[in-house]
Amino acid sequence: MVDKIYDYLMSKGGIFYFIRLLPNDVQRHYDRPRIVMCPKTTNKKMALRACHALASKLDSFWLQMRISDIYIPASHLPVKG
Repeated sequence: MVDKIYDYLMSKGGIFYFIRLLPNDVQRHYDRPRIVMCPKTTNKKMALRACHALASKLDSFWLQMRISDIYIPASHLPVKG
């Protein structure tokens, strides 16, 4: 049986998993529509802490991806020193 405990944390057979659906604007950078990772713990508190850390890192990474995809008019004009 699969139990969804928190937004990104799922338990299956006593093992915890981090599951996150990809936002639409970054899906083209991935092969699959979701990320599933095992924090390798059966302790709920440690799994929750690991899932929050993973979610935070993904949010930061995706922000960088979004910023790099922004079109900047006249981006070729600044002098590179």
